[in-house]
Amino acid sequence: MTKTKKIIVISIALFCAILLAAILYEWLAPIKILRSYPDSTTKTISFQPYFMLELNRNVQARSVSVSCTPLCKPIVRQKGKAIDITFREDLQKNQDYVFMLAFGKPVTIQDGSKIDKISWRLRTTDLTIEQMEDTNLSGLIETDPLVQYLPFENDHFIISIPDNDGYLITLLAILNGSSDPDADLIKEQNYRQELKQFKQEALDWIWSKNIDPAKLQIRWSPEEAEEA
Repeated sequence: MTKTKKIIVISIALFCAILLAAILYEWLAPIKILRSYPDSTTKTISFQPYFMLELNRNVQARSVSVSCTPLCKPIVRQKGKAIDITFREDLQKNQDYVFMLAFGKPVTIQDGSKIDKISWRLRTTDLTIEQMEDTNLSGLIETDPLVQYLPFENDHFIISIPDNDGYLITLLAILNGSSDPDADLIKEQNYRQELKQFKQEALDWIWSKNIDPAKLQIRWSPEEAEEA
């Protein structure tokens, strides 16, 4: 084998090793909660609530367990690097609830500490999500017209209601690893292309509302979407 061929082989092997390490990190790295809804300041929720956790990596929905007192029937879904929780039946109105969520291993929360379970103590109202959003957001619409169209979700992206850190846009591209380095390389390329495509679609959707996205404070999830 010539020196040039050796260099090429070593370069390809090194690239595949780095790619494999990145994929393993994506699925095996410690779980960190970047943002949650409801957050620690929330005291009341709709009797038809939803919960959302923005994470640092993909986590399969089946690895997440949710319980509540009084009894409820949660539905857990993975959406990119986020976990969404809804309920099969309406909760009792004007009732105190305790919700518990666990990943089967300790997780790191926003303040850097590690916990085994996440808990919320919340009281339901007799309002739907839409009624609560109307109440909470009516004062924002005059200064931020995009709010009236949110939250918005399709198969490629989710735009959440803004918080103190601005808008969170979650791109729903998923990277799945395999034992074949060549296949992983193609999947990585397709994943990056999907991120770029979904990001542009989200920006185009904002433009369709006659709003310039450059004037908005936007955070992208996953983190690599920032550079897509």
